[in-house]
Amino acid sequence: IGDGTPGCVDLSIPSPFETSLDDWNSLKIENNNCYTYVRSFSSWTGFGYTTTIKVEDGIVVRRSYQESDSNAPVSITRSIVDGEEVFIEETPTFPSYDETTPDEIGTNSEGYPALTMDELYDRCDAALNEANPGDTVIFNTFEDPNMDNIMKTCGYVPNMCMDDCFQGVSIDSLEFCDEDVPIIDVGEPEYQLPEPPAYPGPDSE
Repeated sequence: IGDGTPGCVDLSIPSPFETSLDDWNSLKIENNNCYTYVRSFSSWTGFGYTTTIKVEDGIVVRRSYQESDSNAPVSITRSIVDGEEVFIEETPTFPSYDETTPDEIGTNSEGYPALTMDELYDRCDAALNEANPGDTVIFNTFEDPNMDNIMKTCGYVPNMCMDDCFQGVSIDSLEFCDEDVPIIDVGEPEYQLPEPPAYPGPDSE
């Protein structure tokens, strides 16, 4: 995993992924497997979205989605107010949803899937094993001491790909149910490989 080339890892030494997974399994038990995490996608075109996942007792109980576009045009409406000409700026409304029942959760196609952190670790493992020689492999963790080395970014960028090419998992923030403030990245991660040349994109299926 270290240089993006399969077959170059000393199997007698636990990998950053394995160490992180062990820390996660311990931390989720300490916190009753109850947490909320946020993931986002941002393209060079300006389009983006955020997905928020709530998990209780190891089961996804809520998924929320908000779309955005930094390049969306703003409309200007001319009106007459008290005899004065005024111009009103109207920002566009972007799609969103809030799935809160078992029948709803996962029904919308937009956004990241309704997965637990355990399932994200599975996707991380699959992405690391999919990477080919020459691909840029990435495995970063949250550095906040309360997170005990929990995965933040995991996957790879295919060789020679420049825009929206990331394949894998990226997490913006994570908080447990007894916390008030989301845990966010506060510095350089303990394990870090070369940074990707583009923003992370949606998970590969």
